[in-house]
Amino acid sequence: RYEAYTLEEGVKLLDFRTDFLSDRQFYRLFCDDGIHPNAKGAEAIAESVYRAVTRSAETGSQSL
Repeated sequence: RYEAYTLEEGVKLLDFRTDFLSDRQFYRLFCDDGIHPNAKGAEAIAESVYRAVTRSAETGSQSL
């Protein structure tokens, strides 16, 4: 569903959900509300963005 939208609009999609769920104790990445990322969650997001941008730059790809 999101993939079709990103192709149609020409935007990139980064999948943080997969990265979060790869941590067996992913609940540690969220605030008490269970929705918003806490400091550790923000760090995980930043690492995901860094990896995607670095990978894109290394390959010369416009795709993240």
